[in-house]
Amino acid sequence: MANQTPEEINKEKLYDAAMGLYGIDAQFVMAIEECSELIQAIIKYMRYPQIDKVLNVKEEICDVEIMLEQIRRYFDKRESKQQIGSIDKMKKIKLARLHEMLVNDGVNFENSIEGDKNVKNNN
Repeated sequence: MANQTPEEINKEKLYDAAMGLYGIDAQFVMAIEECSELIQAIIKYMRYPQIDKVLNVKEEICDVEIMLEQIRRYFDKRESKQQIGSIDKMKKIKLARLHEMLVNDGVNFENSIEGDKNVKNNN
């Protein structure tokens, strides 16, 4: 695995190996730590929006996504046994709710582009 390119790495095997070696409880704690680091990076960026702060936020986003993918894999593997709603289904419901809230707040998605006047700025 050490000689593989990032494209060649099987994430599922990698995540399973990490959870198997360190244990799910340790991975939960690591996810909390990574989320905390992302929070700190975002706060620093909000205070000082410089390029090094942007890079730090992006790096922390990567760390959080990796940990979330591991946790998601853990719960997805147990989903069929517990017969609970899937993460994808829950996410669709939450995205639909967000869409509805934005439409109710006057956002026009047909004419909307990033940073346009349809997006409220709370600063």
